[in-house]
Amino acid sequence: MNKYITLVIFLIPQYIPAMEESRNFKPSEINCLFMCSDPNVYKTPKGGAPILGEIEAHGEDYDTALERHLEQFKSNPSNLETTKKLLCILGALGKVATVRDVYSAIPEAYREDRYILYTLAYALKTEGKMSEAIKVLEKIYYKNPEDPVASANLGFAYLANGNFEQGWPLYLKEKKHSSLLREWLMNGVSLEGKKISIDATNVGIGDVLHFIGFVHELKQRGAFVRFISPRSMKTIISRCTNFIDVVQLKKEEDPIEYDAETPIMTLPALFNVTEKTISRDGPYINPDNELVKKWRKKLAHDHNLKIGFILNASLYNDEFRPLIERRTVPLEKFLELGKIKGISLYSLQQKPELPLDRFELISCNNGIETYVLKGSPEVQFHIFDDAFDKESGPFMDSAAVMKNLDIVIAPPTASAHLAGEVGVETFLILKKVTDWRWPVNKETPTWYPHAKLFKEKRPFDLDSVFERIKAEIEKKLT
Repeated sequence: MNKYITLVIFLIPQYIPAMEESRNFKPSEINCLFMCSDPNVYKTPKGGAPILGEIEAHGEDYDTALERHLEQFKSNPSNLETTKKLLCILGALGKVATVRDVYSAIPEAYREDRYILYTLAYALKTEGKMSEAIKVLEKIYYKNPEDPVASANLGFAYLANGNFEQGWPLYLKEKKHSSLLREWLMNGVSLEGKKISIDATNVGIGDVLHFIGFVHELKQRGAFVRFISPRSMKTIISRCTNFIDVVQLKKEEDPIEYDAETPIMTLPALFNVTEKTISRDGPYINPDNELVKKWRKKLAHDHNLKIGFILNASLYNDEFRPLIERRTVPLEKFLELGKIKGISLYSLQQKPELPLDRFELISCNNGIETYVLKGSPEVQFHIFDDAFDKESGPFMDSAAVMKNLDIVIAPPTASAHLAGEVGVETFLILKKVTDWRWPVNKETPTWYPHAKLFKEKRPFDLDSVFERIKAEIEKKLT
């Protein structure tokens, strides 16, 4: 492993190893997965987000850094801070067996340290032993039930394990929400004529798309719905006129007085949904019909199985995750699929975000550019030109193209959620460790009936993931 350290381990006491991403907090407070009592140890030399700055400063690769910290631990296993540093690295690299060995070797008094317990729970989760991880998190929680960190992490673990009834109340503890709307929904009060405002501005775009169906549920129950949209989503959200009455930006004035206001991320918990009661009557995102026709015409010459793909999430999200959870997929993995006869690959990633230095442009027709790997002209893929998702507005072309594709393959990103809400068949590539949205040991996600999960069986094992995806594609071609 000859990559330089960019591993991010969050050390902010309020958010120890969270199993979801949340933009309700500052970037340095998101997704803390491991904890050391002295966050100053981990600040970057440039004063950026807390990371394993000590390793970054050495310019080490992961193997060297791990070896150095192992030696430090062996020479002084009774040093708590040395133990925490080592466990941080081991957990983030998915070396769960070694986490267990270290845990067994440390003084018994240290085994009750909550930061070490969090790392142990994370290791158990990585092994797929979620029930055991939950027992560890319960142990932390019951020592201090008022601690929002303990509440949040136990709640996320319950949700990931499919225990929605216990998970949602703890999930809500760390989120501002409308207690009035919660009371109405709990007591079966009619929402007919009630004016409800949904704020979607402090979360990621994928979060907005993921939970848009619950806004539809409010409308189904008779509410008048205002949707406060992120600027980049206003155009596509404005098309949801069948269940959103008003779409506004954060600072736009509205003379209407609303009965209840709540963030979009709280809706599934307020509805107290379970796998049995969740309603998926979508698709909820309606692409522009004219754009759908336009792209159908442009793709009409291609009679292959048309597959769209996305490589990575936004840097903002992924740089705040440990290596084991980073969602980016190398382009080469998708190009391996391109060798299958009878398929065509279309990148839904914007061109500036693709590593094109080793590729050669061979044609450009109707706003679609075709590239080949230099020296391997038999493998082609297509990219949409610079006007894509710009002239018509963000996500507008993406949604329209997706309606003309057979499959979208992606890690869990905003584009993957868009594919789910548009209703196209979606193959979701999941790392061995994922957040609470993607259930443990299931191939079909709770949220999207047209999606299938392809999860790593071991950390950093994308090869087996793509072998399964390849087999699934070949099955469709026969």
